[in-house]
Amino acid sequence: MLIKNFKKILIALFVFYFLSLFQSSFLVHFSFAGITLNLIFIIVLLLSIFENKKISEQLYKEKFWLKYSTLGAILGGFFLDIFSSQFIGFHILILLGTVAVIKIILKKYVRILI
Repeated sequence: MLIKNFKKILIALFVFYFLSLFQSSFLVHFSFAGITLNLIFIIVLLLSIFENKKISEQLYKEKFWLKYSTLGAILGGFFLDIFSSQFIGFHILILLGTVAVIKIILKKYVRILI
């Protein structure tokens, strides 16, 4: 199982690297009113909303303490920090805070009936 998780982490590493590189080098030229599309933020937002609870519990039982949304926030924030002019950790904190707020809202206020 650890090798399977390592493969997913490696794939996520490459995906977030290329998305942040694409965002910081190409999408900067297509800003509307000074606002550019933040692909990393959208991906982390979707990961945290649609993360499967059963998979997260299975990862926790296997002593893999990172959920995919948290891992995506750390990797995406790190690569955004590398390609930006702010201090290192700025985007990581913003993305981790976003994931935490979404998880709290989903846990307290949203009930999904199966």
